[in-house]
Formats: sequence, structure tokens, C-alpha cells
Amino acid sequence: MLTPKTHLIRHKILAHLTEKRRVQQTGKKDIKEAQSTIDEIAKNIKADWNDVDQQLNVLWHEKSVIDINTDGEPQRYMVNSDGIALASSFQILYDGMMIRSQVFNNYTTGIFQIITGLIALFTIVYSLTTIDKLETRLDNIENEIIQLIRDTTTPIVTGK
Repeated sequence: MLTPKTHLIRHKILAHLTEKRRVQQTGKKDIKEAQSTIDEIAKNIKADWNDVDQQLNVLWHEKSVIDINTDGEPQRYMVNSDGIALASSFQILYDGMMIRSQVFNNYTTGIFQIITGLIALFTIVYSLTTIDKLETRLDNIENEIIQLIRDTTTPIVTGK
């Protein structure tokens, strides 16, 4: 898949929290129904706890989720309007695909530059060896022509 794992986890987190928020708002339930702990999110999206924690920190820093601290309870997270918009637009997934395609383009461009350089080097070496062979052959032909001219211009001595 072209989307990096980090972006996929971020999107899944936002989708999970968005769904919880939607259910809470449509059912006019308590605001706690829209919140989830890291454990709940990791279990629901089937991701590693550490990965979820890291991506929640990124989302919090980007102001897409809100962390709710209640004394004596684990830290809970809730999506805000920016996070809902990100989840709905799939922007995180698109950004991840763009990153992967840019990395792929950079690698392929580098590989093609190396291949082009090798072809150019091979062409130069081949041309130089061919020129040397042609010069040697031309020298031989020139010597043969000179020898033929000498042979034809030399007077034939007859016995008289």
C-alpha cells in the first residue's frame, strides 16, 4: 500500500473518534461517550499501543484531537471539528500517499541518473577504443597505398 503506516493509523484514530462523536451527538448522550482512551482506540483500530500513542501526540499537536484529563482516570481523547474534517476528507491518507510517491520518484530519478551516467561512460569508452582501432586500420591502409604507389612508379628494368 502506498500510505505510510503512521498516516494510516492517524486516519483510523480520527475515524474512530469521529464515529464516537457522531453517535454521541445523534443520541444526545453524555460527552464521555465521544471520548476514548489510548487502550480503547488501540483495541478498536487493531494497532499497537505505542503507535497509537505517538500518532495521538501528533494529532494533538496539530490540534485535531483534544485530550481530556480527569483525576483518577486514564487520559481520554476526543476529536474536534478540525479532526472531523480531516477524517471526512481523507486528507491524511492523501498526504501519506504523496509522501510515498515523492520518495519513489526521488529513488527512481536517482537510479535513472546513475544508469544514464553509466551508459554515457560506456559510450565514451567504446568510442575511444573504436577510434583507436580505426586509426590503426587507416594507418595500415595508408601504408599499403604508399607501397602500391612506390611499386607502380618504380621503373621496370629490362635486360637490354
